[in-house]
Order: sequence, then C-alpha cells, then structure tokens
Amino acid sequence: MRAAAWALAAGLALAACRGPEPQVVRHDVQTSADGRTVRVAALLENRGGGSGQVAVTATLSERASGLVVGRAEREVELAPHERQAVAIDVPLAHGPAPLDPAQLEVHVDAQYPVE
Repeated sequence: MRAAAWALAAGLALAACRGPEPQVVRHDVQTSADGRTVRVAALLENRGGGSGQVAVTATLSERASGLVVGRAEREVELAPHERQAVAIDVPLAHGPAPLDPAQLEVHVDAQYPVE
C-alpha cells in the first residue's frame, strides 16, 4: 500500500515539474513604414499541462538566396493549455534599399526549455 502511495506521489510530482509544450499556431508579418523593421505577430499554444518560460524566435531570410536578413527572440511565460499572442520586432540587416516583404521567408520557432 505504501509503495502505491509513493508511486502516485512521485508521478504527481513529475507531472507538476513538466514544462509547456509550445507550438506556433500561425504568424503574420507587417513591415514598418521605412522598410527597415518587420513585426512578426505569432500565436502560440501550449499543448501540454505544464507551464514555464518559452523562447520565441523569428527568423527572416530572402526567398531567392536563403540569406538570413533578420532574427530576433523574445521570452514569454506560458500557462497550461494557454494561447498567447506574441509580437517580435525584427530589425533587417541589409543594404541601403529596404527589402520588399514579399521577398521574405519567415520562420517562427517556440522552444522550451529556454537555453
């Protein structure tokens, strides 16, 4: 009987220590008026029962060359089964002319644990 109680308590303790299971549901992109910053708006979903700090990274690259032209990260706290909107402003590293947003490939990643 004691062994079963200990096993149950250990299982509950481990479940409580579980972190979130973040998933990017969708993302949207807006370019600033001067074309030098891109705002990436992402919707995150915690598909697990744990909570914790999640790193959300937005990476922008040129469609034609694959060259990364911008990357930014933001950390957010996700509660169990929560959906949360996150906005990340990504400065573009490029030449003197602003990039056309239609020429950008956008990748958004959510990671737990935060490194």
